[in-house]
Amino acid sequence: MPAKKRQGLSQRAYAEHRGVSHTAVQQAVRTERIPTFPDGSIDRAAADRAWAVNTDESKPDNSVSGRTARRGAKSAAETSSSPEGTGEPHQAGGWQKNRTAREGYAALLMKLRYETQTGENVKLEDVRQANFAMAKKLQGAALAMPEQLASEGVMKSRDELYAILDDWAIKFCEEMQAPVERQP
Repeated sequence: MPAKKRQGLSQRAYAEHRGVSHTAVQQAVRTERIPTFPDGSIDRAAADRAWAVNTDESKPDNSVSGRTARRGAKSAAETSSSPEGTGEPHQAGGWQKNRTAREGYAALLMKLRYETQTGENVKLEDVRQANFAMAKKLQGAALAMPEQLASEGVMKSRDELYAILDDWAIKFCEEMQAPVERQP
């Protein structure tokens, strides 16, 4: 009786094509991550697409990913050209994810540069220096308060004392609103 002709590749032949162990292919077939013909053989093109979509590349070697533990061994997906034709490695969406992340970071850097050039962003050291200068100004005004009150005369009436404090508070607030000069 003549042997039946297979419709597709055997599991071992497909494993060799992918550059993975045959047990990884067996597991992919068992978990229905790749389709098979009714005779159990594998359609290479359909299985390659399904492998790329259904394989979790974040899993460690030899579990679900199907990569072999041999050093230097690369799967067919890792050695094929990217969809954009750049010749960079393509790993089941890994290239696209990395490219998207890279473009996102580049856009953020451009935004930061623009905001810095337009003055929307300031340097942390400039903010610290301005806060220090404001605190010194506040400290000087608070320490000068008793002297100013003594020069006005302590033994004034209550209404006169309120007027002196009110004038001093207004003057103090106006001084605090004045812009602080930057130190070079």
